[in-house]
Amino acid sequence: MKYRITTLPLYALFFAFILSSILSINRDDNVMYYLFSLIGVLYILFEIGLAKSKAFFRFNTLDAIFLGVISILISSSLLLRFEPMGMILLLLFLSIVIYFKVIKLSMSRLIRIINITYLLYLILSILSYLGIFLSQEGKVLNSFFIDYGFISFETLYGLEGSTASIDSYSTLVLLLNIFLNKNLMKYLFIFITLVVVLWTARLTPIVMFLFSIASFFLVKNKFTGIFLLTSIFIAFFSFTFIDLYYPDHCFFMNDIPNSVILHIATHGRTFIWAEQFKSISDNFSVIDYLIGNYKYAEVLIPWGAEGPYANSHNSFFHLFFRTGITAIIMILFFIKKVFYNFDRRTFPIIFGIFLSATTNGTIFYVGNPVFLLILIYLTYFYKDYNIIK
Repeated sequence: MKYRITTLPLYALFFAFILSSILSINRDDNVMYYLFSLIGVLYILFEIGLAKSKAFFRFNTLDAIFLGVISILISSSLLLRFEPMGMILLLLFLSIVIYFKVIKLSMSRLIRIINITYLLYLILSILSYLGIFLSQEGKVLNSFFIDYGFISFETLYGLEGSTASIDSYSTLVLLLNIFLNKNLMKYLFIFITLVVVLWTARLTPIVMFLFSIASFFLVKNKFTGIFLLTSIFIAFFSFTFIDLYYPDHCFFMNDIPNSVILHIATHGRTFIWAEQFKSISDNFSVIDYLIGNYKYAEVLIPWGAEGPYANSHNSFFHLFFRTGITAIIMILFFIKKVFYNFDRRTFPIIFGIFLSATTNGTIFYVGNPVFLLILIYLTYFYKDYNIIK
């Protein structure tokens, strides 16, 4: 009897993430994330192997070339420079693409998995936040104290110890339930995630939510959709270019330097991006452009950090430092898939992920697989399976 692949690998992937987050509490390394992410990837590949599916040979030519290039670059990174995060991210990407090709998972089942695992993550995060269970030390936390006069509180942080990790995650689950969940339970998850987003009190999830909702009404076809996605990268490169080469000019307001406007608008991110761009142009070799070199992500910033600082606060940029040219190929892959598989109900979610990834460095990261999982599914598979009607 032929083995039928199940949804267990997806649950395993999320449970591996949650367990690695728990075991990484009060640690300052990513060893547990690497280990359990790799275990999750291997389990997915194991299930695919049991299914003995020939789905891998049913990719179209361009996709087969793309997946082949990624496989070659993974092998190259192993031979030339062992970069665990980049390698595991690429393996995760490959395994998820092949898994969805084999299982043909429905949208409703995928949302059920996302909601259940998110609820478990949220409960554990709140218990940790309250100090009831899995309490975390203040020195390793990335949270903020908010004072609105009538109320003051510490922003909610996820199991990973960061507000940035739970705010965009919650917004993604919120958008999924608004646009794609047809079950009445969606209203419960919409309420829960809205409360969490407000509890984090960060600008990134608010911008992600509002702009995603706006895109549903403004974007009518694939051409405007692609224009909106590419405009994110145009803005990123333009602001970084201005901060790098014209910091003292006054393009935006009279008598106020560009750098001041940009640093206020992006909370200092353009300074980091400009410094990291300069580091790439000064230090990257041909091999670095091919497979990445994370040590050159380290730059000095004049605030907040002691010593070199490597957090790009941009997941695409972070991906480039980890994987080199593969990051650019992956971005083009997703944009191509959006163009050919455009749907107004899925576009706001895809747009929200792209927008959040521009100012949040934890979107494509070894750990939480949800963003990569949803992005691959919505851009590549939903239309082929006629799941959304």
